[in-house]
Amino acid sequence: ADFDGDEMNLHFPQTEEAKAEAAELMNITNNLVTPRNGEPLVAATQDFLTGAYLLTQKDVFLTKSEFCRLVSYLSDANEHIDVPPPAIWRPRKLWTGKQVMSILVRPNSTVDSRVNVESEERFYTDNKHFCAMDGFVAFRNGELISGNLGKKTLGGDSKSGLFYVLIRDYGPREATRCMSRLAKLTARYLGDKGFSIGIDDVTPSPSMIAVKERILKEGQKLADDQIQAYKTGSIKLKPGCDALQSLESEVNGLLGKIRENCGKEALVTLNHRNAALRMAQCGSKGSALNISQMVACLG
Repeated sequence: ADFDGDEMNLHFPQTEEAKAEAAELMNITNNLVTPRNGEPLVAATQDFLTGAYLLTQKDVFLTKSEFCRLVSYLSDANEHIDVPPPAIWRPRKLWTGKQVMSILVRPNSTVDSRVNVESEERFYTDNKHFCAMDGFVAFRNGELISGNLGKKTLGGDSKSGLFYVLIRDYGPREATRCMSRLAKLTARYLGDKGFSIGIDDVTPSPSMIAVKERILKEGQKLADDQIQAYKTGSIKLKPGCDALQSLESEVNGLLGKIRENCGKEALVTLNHRNAALRMAQCGSKGSALNISQMVACLG
């Protein structure tokens, strides 16, 4: 809703048949996948993806009180939780964010969702479980053993994600429970931790400014060469185009390359904790192109 005249119209079912039909058709559990191709229709987006991404990073370690507080978010403290052994014993007992996600899938021994999932997030490089960016997600018997969760694992439009496998192997009701736990956990975790984007996140570094100026000068020289070729009549014509159209096509191509090259340099120079970069990596909002436009083209 954006409050520009949006409205909702409700029609109350009058008969028992209509009530039963509405209850069946409007039940979210019955509408988790699209009839078009069977892919999940309901999945994590935006803040839920960002929260899951931040929580499952390699450097997230929790004390017992912090761990228990997070897992209590899963079901409003109304569900029994089997607390696993800590990941680190000495010099202090610590649990990881990945263990919280394992509890999310299988809170206790009575839950039989021993799901097995493998997926490659958009920031995956190579080496599977030993990916330097932790982009290879692997669940084994319901336990998250590697990977930083993002859109490929928790989002829709894919049959390799967590929720599709839950729906396929354990039914829509168990998948719905897991989705509910994820929404409660990630929203509350993100609210406690805090996450914002500011001017610093889109301000280019001095080295980035120098690289951008070099790329622009090189692009300007190539564009001047094309313009000169057009004036002398020696420009190479593209199929189905006259000289002016060929010039326009060449210049547009050069501008696109400049933007692409500046964007690549911007991504390399950004700190790994940059808010815009994090959102693009986990798939919650934006892309590498958006970052390049904000940092390299506008910043």
